[in-house]
Amino acid sequence: MWRKVLQTEMMAFYEFDMAAFNLRQGPSTVAKRPLDRQAGKGERRSPPPCPVKQAMISKRTTIALLAAALALLLFDATASARPTLGQAHMKRLLRGETVDFSQKVPGSGVKMGKTIAIVEDAPEAVVYVLLAVDKYKHYIPRIKESRVTKRRGWHTYAVIHTDLPWPAKDAWIYIKSTRYDKPNRTYELKWWMLNGTMKRYTGSALIEPWNKAGTKSVITYKMLAVPKTSAPNSVVSKGLRKVVSTIVNRLRLRLKALRKYKKMPKGL
Repeated sequence: MWRKVLQTEMMAFYEFDMAAFNLRQGPSTVAKRPLDRQAGKGERRSPPPCPVKQAMISKRTTIALLAAALALLLFDATASARPTLGQAHMKRLLRGETVDFSQKVPGSGVKMGKTIAIVEDAPEAVVYVLLAVDKYKHYIPRIKESRVTKRRGWHTYAVIHTDLPWPAKDAWIYIKSTRYDKPNRTYELKWWMLNGTMKRYTGSALIEPWNKAGTKSVITYKMLAVPKTSAPNSVVSKGLRKVVSTIVNRLRLRLKALRKYKKMPKGL
């Protein structure tokens, strides 16, 4: 056996016993697939799950799912609501001032005017005054004529004639206004131009209760009006921002006047 081992020159690689074993057994079979030499390394058997830990994990998962569902509901409820205001804007709002913005609109070089303000009246009263389009000529500036042509359910159709300053041209617009009632005494009005001589006219008003009693409201009023004019878009955007703020201030005065002279319908 020694002679056979020495003749195979395996002493440099194996010990004698190993070499002798290989000689007795003959050549080993060659694996057809490469061996995964990393398999099985570092593997440890995991201990059996602890019932207490499993219960805690299940409870945490349930809480996380409930929190996610609540966040989704809150997002849906406030998706179209007023934007989040900073501390400076909130102070202005509490002082009775309007908080004004300019918002870009896709496909328009003119920015939409947006105003947020607190109204000293109930949301239903604010909706009532805004839906009375035929009364706009009495308190909204630059409107010389307004009349309602028909009402169908929550839809109001009206014609408005404007008296715009130079270089803008006077215009008439035939609009459709739709009322949307939402939970928690929240209302939204949306209107848009069906026909007329303006390039574009659309807007919305979101009315929400400001206090728990619902005796005060907060309104987010937005409007995009693009008249035929040679003035730059930046000038029109700046003017529109002021106009929207003026409309909300006039709305507040209109509500006070209706209350003072007892012209508000019963129940509002």
